[in-house]
Amino acid sequence: MARYFFHERSVGGYHIDEHGIDVPDLEAVRREAIAGARSMIAAAALTGRLSLEVVFEVIDEQGTLVLTLPFSSAVQIDAYDRLTHRS
Repeated sequence: MARYFFHERSVGGYHIDEHGIDVPDLEAVRREAIAGARSMIAAAALTGRLSLEVVFEVIDEQGTLVLTLPFSSAVQIDAYDRLTHRS
């Protein structure tokens, strides 16, 4: 297992993950990033304010960027107006 750090970049700034988590491989890193993004999106939605202009920058123990995950890629957005247009 290796330790990865999930730093968060947004319009409001940069949040450094000082603790990181141990993950077995890069596929697991991607799954963790998607789950984390979805959790943060859900929490933000409960406040009534949602921004998808957030990105996880995942760094390994050597300081190498191994994954960039925009939160917008963690969810599928279906707009209401698609439901109101009939074929």
